[in-house]
Amino acid sequence: MRFNDTVKFYSESNRRYNPETSQYEGGITLVDEIKANVTDVGIDREAKLFGKIDDERKIVRLSRSIQGTWSYLTINDESIHYALTTIRQTLKCQSIVVEALSGGRRN
Repeated sequence: MRFNDTVKFYSESNRRYNPETSQYEGGITLVDEIKANVTDVGIDREAKLFGKIDDERKIVRLSRSIQGTWSYLTINDESIHYALTTIRQTLKCQSIVVEALSGGRRN
């Protein structure tokens, strides 16, 4: 299996002012960046698992486990943001099924 895609995991938190540092903290932050193998979910499998066919779902096989908590991910720096649907730990890698958020794009 080739890990030829780059997946970036982001966290969204409320932006707030920290009086101790005199800086704003929070907002969107990069949590982790991992090489991965990304494929579409097969039509037969998607119909069995989710009951409908949606072309905005992907299977992401990670070369290592994710470090930290995250809100959404991007694949190869595209503008489509994906949210977690399912996560599985296999013997060789961690696999996650993700789904595009609200039409696939976020600001």
